[in-house]
Amino acid sequence: MCTMNYLQVRDLIYKVKKDSKARFDQIDVDGEDVLEEQLPKEGSQVTFCLRLPTSSSVRFHKNLAGLIEIEPRISRGQLPEEYYLIEEDYYTKDIQKPKIIQSLDRVCNLIKSLSGLAHYHDEKPSNGYSRLVFLHPDIASSIKPVELETKVTISIVEAAVDLDPRLAVELNESSAINDPHHSAKVGVFGACLATFIANQPVRNAFNHLVSNWQKFAIEYQRDLSTYLSGFAFHKAKIEVAEAELKIAAEFSKVMNDLTGKLLSIPVSVAALISIPKVNTILEKLLLLFGFSIASFILSKTIANQRRQFERIKNAKDLVIGAIEGKKQSYPEELSDIISKLSYNLKKDERGLETSLKIFNILSWSPLIISFFVIGYLYWEEVHFFIKDYYLCIFNAICEIIYYINIALMHLEKAS
Repeated sequence: MCTMNYLQVRDLIYKVKKDSKARFDQIDVDGEDVLEEQLPKEGSQVTFCLRLPTSSSVRFHKNLAGLIEIEPRISRGQLPEEYYLIEEDYYTKDIQKPKIIQSLDRVCNLIKSLSGLAHYHDEKPSNGYSRLVFLHPDIASSIKPVELETKVTISIVEAAVDLDPRLAVELNESSAINDPHHSAKVGVFGACLATFIANQPVRNAFNHLVSNWQKFAIEYQRDLSTYLSGFAFHKAKIEVAEAELKIAAEFSKVMNDLTGKLLSIPVSVAALISIPKVNTILEKLLLLFGFSIASFILSKTIANQRRQFERIKNAKDLVIGAIEGKKQSYPEELSDIISKLSYNLKKDERGLETSLKIFNILSWSPLIISFFVIGYLYWEEVHFFIKDYYLCIFNAICEIIYYINIALMHLEKAS
């Protein structure tokens, strides 16, 4: 029953009667019944009772509690397109929304997002709400399913005044395309929510979640940070292990490339026994020339490996420097591994550098030994020659060393 100014609503009453979708049970203008008559042109007050069609999706409701009770879709996160709440004086097309309606919108957004994030859900048509299932990791039983009934009541809507569902909404709307950690975040969210409501009765779980949503969001962020930190540490461990294996393999490759060539040193030394067996000095000098060529080639090979070794050292310093730069942010166990890695690689580096220097010296050993052998065989001639012409010999040796050094420098630059 409603009483209003007649002239203000006369046209509206006329349109409703003509439309015939709604039905008037009573229309009194200034106390006179005009339900079955034509509406008078004049009047001051009208009292009417309007019965709305039950088949229409646009309905009047006494209040929000009445809307929630009669609309089961709300418990699945779906609001009617149009409705009017009498006590709240709210129509869905109104620009300004009461706070309680804003709370209802947030609850519905939360339900829709939770439905997308749940591991699976069972919607029962008989009661209208969804039964969402989240898997809770349980030490005793491995995986334990936890149910969340999304039945909306007026008390839940009132408790959602400060609810901010953006966490669930953004997580539900994101994907692995725009977030590489999407799957991890969804998994952590489900496990955290299951843990959060695990000790609550099924009927009270949703109310508990909405009322303590901020607390849940803090626990989720904490669990997510723990997971991502563990993921980062695991990734860092893999990077450290790969760096160690790769650098060690490069160091080993430097030695492996030289192994076959270094065997020529003992072969050349063994070949020195042929010097006394040849008859003429010319043959001996030819052998000496062959040893010189062999030593020179081996020396250049070792020099090339030393340059390769320097490049590996520079790359190693860059890789280890980048890893050590983040060492302070890693747990103590990983920091110790990085320190040990750096020490072992430095030790291997010094050992390899020393070996290359020794090999470079040994590469000239066949030539040096061959000089001593020929000097021993022709000691008298050499002694006489050195005694009389030592100054000329000394100058000649200096000239030879000088030109050899120049030639080596040019070869270094060319390579």
